[in-house]
Amino acid sequence: MMGQSTPFKRNLFYVGADKAGSSWWHQVLAVHPQIGPTRVKDPFFFDRDYARGLSSYFDLFDPVAGNRVGLDVSHDYLYSGIALRRIFRDVDDPFVLVGVRDPRLRTVSALNYLRRHVRLPNDIVEAVAQYPETVARSCYAAPVADALEVFGADRVIVVDVARLGDDPLGAVNDVLALVGCAPLSNNDLPSGRIRSASAPRSRVLGKVMKESANAARRLGAYGVLERAKASSKLNGAVFRAPSDRERFGVADLVDPAVLDLFAADTARLDALLGTDYSRLWATTDNDG
Repeated sequence: MMGQSTPFKRNLFYVGADKAGSSWWHQVLAVHPQIGPTRVKDPFFFDRDYARGLSSYFDLFDPVAGNRVGLDVSHDYLYSGIALRRIFRDVDDPFVLVGVRDPRLRTVSALNYLRRHVRLPNDIVEAVAQYPETVARSCYAAPVADALEVFGADRVIVVDVARLGDDPLGAVNDVLALVGCAPLSNNDLPSGRIRSASAPRSRVLGKVMKESANAARRLGAYGVLERAKASSKLNGAVFRAPSDRERFGVADLVDPAVLDLFAADTARLDALLGTDYSRLWATTDNDG
């Protein structure tokens, strides 16, 4: 670990999964007085922009003084073995937070998010066939095993997104303890969901928003991107609450092949971590 890419002696990465609480984690952790976050959530440097050089990654952080912990929330790193290895090689004292979620919920949430930007079939089997990554990214055992191999079990913490509803303070303070930061109190936690599901008022506008965000990242215009993401007026003009017909739910996900895949992968994850997700996720009955 060379420690060249951030101004921090210790660093925390939320590496994935997407649709498993990354926005919540970013909002909570980024304001902690002992943590220095990247200037925008999801910089995706170690997988998408590594060729720009480590000095450009340093520029993602505001100059800070004191012994803070660097924070990078980029939910695609989990699925990129090379990104995990680059982090381990280039960053001082890295720790990794992995968010997991009932794979059925994560899959329908990913599909509903896709509907903001592309036209999906109304049949979920056809939608999954068109975007198989929505299922692949709901299988955590292999990428979590890879993270454990790269960083070691003492540097990786896995948190089920359901715990953010049942015991948010305990979940946060477990992560803070891992990186040596002071605990928070209940008053420091946000209430409700950070970003609720939405649908584009115009699919063209939704696509333009997505492409503009990607362009802003490529240009390094992170301040503009973050202001746009936080703008209630802009988001209200482009997106609206979806109707029931525009959303998939867990009840739609009945393909036996997919369900068997999730069951087998969850069993492997339990064997790897000593968890009981097979039982806990089997009781999920909400729509994600």
